[in-house]
Amino acid sequence: MNQKINQTRLQAALASRNIIDSGRSLEQALETAKQYIEADDAGQLHATVYGIVRHYESLEALLSPLLKKPFRNKDRDIHYLLLSAIYQLIAMRAPDHAVVNDSVNAATLLKKNWAKSVINGCLRAFLRTHAEPQKDWCTPAQEHPEWLRTKLCQQWEERAEKIMTENLHPAEMTLRVNRSKTNRSDYLALLNQQKLAATKHDFAPDAIVLKDAVSVEQLPGFSEGLVSVQDAAAQMASVLLDPQPGEHILDACAAPGGKTGHLLEITAGDLSLVAADINDQRLNQVRENLSRINEHCKLVAADLTANTAWWDGNLFDRILLDAPCSSTGVIRRHPDILRHRRSEDIAQLNQTQLAVLNRLWPLLKGGGALLYATCSVLSEENDAIIDAFIECHKDAKPLTLEHAWAQKTRHGCQTLPMQGLSDGFYTCWIEKS
Repeated sequence: MNQKINQTRLQAALASRNIIDSGRSLEQALETAKQYIEADDAGQLHATVYGIVRHYESLEALLSPLLKKPFRNKDRDIHYLLLSAIYQLIAMRAPDHAVVNDSVNAATLLKKNWAKSVINGCLRAFLRTHAEPQKDWCTPAQEHPEWLRTKLCQQWEERAEKIMTENLHPAEMTLRVNRSKTNRSDYLALLNQQKLAATKHDFAPDAIVLKDAVSVEQLPGFSEGLVSVQDAAAQMASVLLDPQPGEHILDACAAPGGKTGHLLEITAGDLSLVAADINDQRLNQVRENLSRINEHCKLVAADLTANTAWWDGNLFDRILLDAPCSSTGVIRRHPDILRHRRSEDIAQLNQTQLAVLNRLWPLLKGGGALLYATCSVLSEENDAIIDAFIECHKDAKPLTLEHAWAQKTRHGCQTLPMQGLSDGFYTCWIEKS
């Protein structure tokens, strides 16, 4: 029995159960699972878990007819072993005999020998009924919870199906070249030397898209800060803010610090920058990212919805607010959103979004600008928030910025998830008179 393979298969099942049944984040579940496998098996683990979480409803539809009755809660690990096996058979084209044998043997690691015959019988039955590869085994609409599917169809109409389809595709690995240390052409040459295929991005000026994702350790100059990993749409927030050297700028809700670093790279560090987030744990992510690119700024831990006691009274020239949101624009990268987000979350997020806007607006100079941003594709978190905000602030004027590939909305710009291009991301420039 190849215990190494069986352990990887088992940990994929347990991680998926922790995400879907227990509500853990995908990142947390994978970190736990990786403690029990060898480093060279991490890719297999990631691919399987991401696949199960993305396609859970479709996999359930395939498994359900094979079971005489549902597993008891304490045996749901066996249920997820079967989901893992079916995903590898139908989507990863893994060898039939290997998947069946390894899945059966994985039950031994759980000390559930009774489950071996169940696993073997289910998978043999699945192979008999699915002898030929199926192209349409997964339906994108089926994978989206009803409330989200309804909102997408209402708001995006004929584009809703495309959005849901894109949400089930793995996102490309996009890099942000540190323009204060190198340039995009030179870094593309470095990648070429390392035989890493990549192209410059269509609209984000510092972005490069890798043909295949790699570990950051394989990126030339990563530890020296030549490059960071950041989606192109998120990069555009810092570009659109257009920071000028010497300005006093607030990066609100800054963690994990990608935009913070980008603002400093754009201005070669010549910026009076304050990065704020709700606690020190989140700010540690910002601190680590800034340390790697050899930049620094003032870090503030504060609840930005509550008060401005943290503020020193020095008005900001510009504010970048990457507001807490549903993250419905980044499902490609975080498919656990499909399993965790609820309809009732949106109203609560709306309260937070407006509360932060209202708290920060007095901190902005007259003639200054605030860039409101979310990684959401839902109008309730985007244009509707701007509507509510400007209704109460007569000195606020939203302006639509020029943004290639982004769709203009009533107040801002919206990118949609698209392979090779970007995540779903909303921005709105608000000037203060």
